[in-house]
Amino acid sequence: MATMLFSLILLAVTVYEAGLPEAGDMTSSIPPDDATQVQPNDNSMQVPPSAEELPPEPKEESSIYTATIGGSYGLIDVTLADPETISSAKITMFDQISGETYYEDQFGAGIPQEDIKTGHYSTTYYNYVPDFEAYWAANGEGAFPDFAFTLTIERTDGESEEYASEHMGDGPSSISVRYEKDAGAVKVRLYNLLGEDFIPVVCGAPEDAAGETVSVTVFVDGQPIPQENYTVADETEESQVSHMDTPDEVETVTDYIRVITATLPQPISADAKATVALDMELNGHRFTYKNPIIDPLV
Repeated sequence: MATMLFSLILLAVTVYEAGLPEAGDMTSSIPPDDATQVQPNDNSMQVPPSAEELPPEPKEESSIYTATIGGSYGLIDVTLADPETISSAKITMFDQISGETYYEDQFGAGIPQEDIKTGHYSTTYYNYVPDFEAYWAANGEGAFPDFAFTLTIERTDGESEEYASEHMGDGPSSISVRYEKDAGAVKVRLYNLLGEDFIPVVCGAPEDAAGETVSVTVFVDGQPIPQENYTVADETEESQVSHMDTPDEVETVTDYIRVITATLPQPISADAKATVALDMELNGHRFTYKNPIIDPLV
């Protein structure tokens, strides 16, 4: 009887021990309290993008932009991308009405190498044909040319590129630059023909040329004159105009003229050189028009 009782007790102990987890697993069967759970940091699991996945830097492209000043002159502004790989660059001016090429004497030699190296080139052009009588005989009485330009670039690896010009509109109706030796001053007149007000102007501040505002800067031997050397005045003139479609009808209009007087610093050496620079923004693109003073300053 005692032996049987001992066997039953031993069996009960064995069953009890079999139902317990091992010593190392005492907490594995107990779910942790929700308030004490630590959530993994999602950021620690993210892999930073490699350099190959980042968007490439925007690459500058070559371009050619044009604008007109009045009906007779125009501006050309060229950007040359990767100039160190350019062997030559050339502008071609042609008329979209007749298909003829014009002013090869100006553009035929190509863009100078010193300008190519800087990656930028600007110049002016005549916005008319040399012989209107011959042009009208070939294209019809009263026909007016519609000029366009192409920029051709030759690379050192033998590749060739061509870009069409984009016309950005009109600048001042007319520009007049005169040097008055007796006064030692440069006078710049900006005309707003057929307009309703004077052209907004800043002096010696090309960075402020935005919208309709034009900056006028006078340089002597490459250095801008002080801003206190400028004065601005306004003039008006009456003129008679007619239109091509109604040549017999004459209209009287008011011309608004903004006059900028730039007094040159004294004394000036006999071989000093002066240049007038006009900076303007036309439809979001910036142009610089330069007019050297060819008369002796003293």
